[in-house]
Amino acid sequence: PLEFDTLTLNAALKNGKADLNWLFKIANNGQLKGNVHIADLEKRRQLSGNVEINAITLALIKPLLGEKEVANGNLNANLRLGGTVIYPFQA
Repeated sequence: PLEFDTLTLNAALKNGKADLNWLFKIANNGQLKGNVHIADLEKRRQLSGNVEINAITLALIKPLLGEKEVANGNLNANLRLGGTVIYPFQA
C-alpha cells in the first residue's frame, strides 16, 4: 500500500481556462508537485505548466518488479509543459 502525508488536488474552470494543481507527499518518501493551465479551451487549447518530482525512491516500484529484478536510486525531475493539448511538445 502507498501512504500519503499530503494529498492535495485542485481544479478550476473559469473564463475559458482550466487550471489543475496537485501536491502528493508520499509518507517516508519524496513528493510530486505540479500545475497545468489550459487557456482558450474552445479553440487553441494552449498548454502550460510544471511538474516537479523530488526525491522519490525507486523502491516504490518494487512490487511491480519480477523476482530477480532490482530498482535502486532516487527520481528527481523538473519538467515544463508547453504547446497545445493536441501538440504538447510544440512550444
